[in-house]
Amino acid sequence: MKRLVLASTLLCCVSAWAQTKPAGRTDQANEPGHTDRVTRPGYPITVHVISSRLVSQPTGSGSYKTSERLQVLIGGKKYELDGDPPSVSFLQPGVITPGDYPAAVTFDRHKGSYLVFQEYAILFPDNSTEKFYLAGESE
Repeated sequence: MKRLVLASTLLCCVSAWAQTKPAGRTDQANEPGHTDRVTRPGYPITVHVISSRLVSQPTGSGSYKTSERLQVLIGGKKYELDGDPPSVSFLQPGVITPGDYPAAVTFDRHKGSYLVFQEYAILFPDNSTEKFYLAGESE
């Protein structure tokens, strides 16, 4: 009887130990930019929005234009996208919440290996889309 209790206790301990992850290791499936992505037909790319902010820039005629600047991960690489902010209501721009969004490249032009212009269409949960262009890239 004692051996049965000891064996079952050891079995439970080994089972629990095998299910724990080593310290400092993350679950790859939950990492932004992992291959298990949120995509929809026609939107084969997943854009992971890290942060979003509204930026006002002078237009030269005394007025200002508001754009939205996104810090994103696409395929594990960091980019900055810029575009018109989606509206919450008339004349009220909204800030996109961080998360994964399906997207598609709508324009892609390269000059050699050192210059690139890309435009992305990002699909939101309400099936609306907004276009953002590549404004920065980092390693």
